Amino acid sequence: MHRMATAALPEAWPPAALAAAISDEQEHQRAVVAEIARRPVGYLLYSRLAGEFELLQLVVDEGWRRRGVGRRLLAALCAEADGCDGTIMLELRASNRAALALYRTAGFTIVGRRPGYYRPATPGGARESALIMRYP
Repeated sequence: MHRMATAALPEAWPPAALAAAISDEQEHQRAVVAEIARRPVGYLLYSRLAGEFELLQLVVDEGWRRRGVGRRLLAALCAEADGCDGTIMLELRASNRAALALYRTAGFTIVGRRPGYYRPATPGGARESALIMRYP
C-alpha cells in the first residue's frame, strides 16, 4: 500500500502512519480498500467525527486508474455520508485535474483555496495551492 501511495502522492504519509490508519488503530479514521483477485488496487482513507467526514487520501494503483476503482471507492464514502446527512471535506493540489474531475462528477464543489499550501511536486518547482472541496 505504501508503494502505491508514494507513487501517487508526493506528500505520501510515512509507512507507520499509513499502516496505523489502515489497521484501524485510529478510532476516528477508517479505510476502504479495493481489491481485485485479492490484490489491493486502491484505497480511500477518511476520518469521521459526528456527521463530518474528511477525505484524507484516495489512491489507485497506476495500472488500475481510469477503470472506475476511484469512482467506486468515492461512491462508498458519499453513500455513508448521505446515510447520516453528513458532509465530506477534502483538499487537493490545484493541478490535479483528474482528481478534480472525479470529485466534481461525484457532486463536490470548490469552497476555498489555500495558496502555496503544498510543497513543490518536483525539485525546484513552486509551492502549489490547495483547492478545498465539499460534498454535498
